[in-house]
Amino acid sequence: MVNSLLLMEDELKDLRFIEGCYLVFIKSLNALVMGDLHLGFEGVSAKEGVYLPKLNLINILKQIETSVKKIGNDNIQRMIILGDIKNEFDEIDQEEIDELFNFVYYVRNNIFKKEIEMILIKGNHDNYVDGFAKSLNLKVYRQELIMENYLMFHGEEIPDEDLIRKSEFLILAHEHPSIALYNEVGAKIKVKCFLYGKYKNKKVLVLPAISYYAQGTEINLIPKEELLSPFLKIIDIDEMIPIVVDYEILAFPKIKFLRKI
Repeated sequence: MVNSLLLMEDELKDLRFIEGCYLVFIKSLNALVMGDLHLGFEGVSAKEGVYLPKLNLINILKQIETSVKKIGNDNIQRMIILGDIKNEFDEIDQEEIDELFNFVYYVRNNIFKKEIEMILIKGNHDNYVDGFAKSLNLKVYRQELIMENYLMFHGEEIPDEDLIRKSEFLILAHEHPSIALYNEVGAKIKVKCFLYGKYKNKKVLVLPAISYYAQGTEINLIPKEELLSPFLKIIDIDEMIPIVVDYEILAFPKIKFLRKI
């Protein structure tokens, strides 16, 4: 299999992917970008009778720590979260509040050991976060953020076309993309992935969920109309390229080819 990343080297030269980490570093912005943390997931699940080990926050912090070590602390000035920092839709749970504060304090005091700019672009799970943002020194944007030539948004709504025209690179989350792969005996393996493609000559990157428990949508198995993100329904999803970072960084064939395997 030819690694398509070699073919996209110039297009993605401002981005850095890190093995085993479902986030991306944007060099020109000095920013770590991630989405779909779903903090408080285990606590909320326990109240519904589903008991899970508390692995989500630990796993997220480990990915951030690994990334900082590889990129270098001095090279990172900000961290941008593309929505769903918490888990509940229409309320906020004490477990979510506790993990939100623990997350922000640990990132600043134990990983970066400095005051880093933290930005949240609200997702559909982020009701009531604004009330805690000031005490956390967390900048909150309602729907999207333009920073230099990047337009960043969660993905549950389609950005205004004027904002898209002003940008060169669109980055979103929300869908929790993954791909289904099959081994020689037909067993299915589900792998989280980034999705890279184009929309109206703009570059597009969809982030996988950094959450441990959000395993994602099998993009190469489900029809386009069943996707979560309305934005992904208006672009040619079959032309997008999955990028997997689990053990090494690999670009797979386009989704249209994976559908046939």
